[in-house]
Amino acid sequence: MTSRLARHTRIARLRSQRALVPDLEAAEIRDEVAGSRLIEEIEPLVTRRTGCPLG
Repeated sequence: MTSRLARHTRIARLRSQRALVPDLEAAEIRDEVAGSRLIEEIEPLVTRRTGCPLG
């Protein structure tokens, strides 16, 4: 079993390696996705209930 400290150390190491995305680039991508109507197509799939209901 991995200790909690080892897990946090590993997560911190992974975070330090990730590339930062500039705010302007993130905003441009967000606007492009919003303008593509992709969100309107995907959102119903994400919010629909699936599987066997409990109860």
